[in-house]
Amino acid sequence: GKSCGSLCKLGKPATKQQTNMKIILCLVSLLVIVHAVSFYPQPISKSSSGIHKEVQGDGDDDPLPNISHSILMQIPQDAPEVAVLALFSELASFQYRIPGILRYSAGAYYSNEHLNRGYTHAFNIIFVNVTMRDAYLINPVHKAIGPYFDAVNCSVTLGFDYEIFQ
Repeated sequence: GKSCGSLCKLGKPATKQQTNMKIILCLVSLLVIVHAVSFYPQPISKSSSGIHKEVQGDGDDDPLPNISHSILMQIPQDAPEVAVLALFSELASFQYRIPGILRYSAGAYYSNEHLNRGYTHAFNIIFVNVTMRDAYLINPVHKAIGPYFDAVNCSVTLGFDYEIFQ
């Protein structure tokens, strides 16, 4: 299909109304993130040298290792791009709304090795430690993400959490 953006592909060109809606959604998403950043402190901990600490947790006194929370998703090619952008915007906002998140990243599959087994997108969250990951799992913000997955018809996911080796 014709590429309509970095997160999904549609089988037909977007109409002017769809394009306008995408622009509006992107602007609204940007405003939401800017608003969140201005009212919530940055969760990333830095050492005195300014380098992000991920291996040692949020401080040298934290004996627990960081946790990586990776989710692979199968999002159909015909999923509305606006819904895909909304899903990833909402996930990105978690780092400003849920304590204990050090870093968030996401994207569409991008390799010519073809080892993705049908998974089209992924996101990864690095937590300070297992306690913060467990708190995230029951956090109401996390619990409310379901409709965003439904909007992109994502019925297949694979989760894999692990301790980051020190």
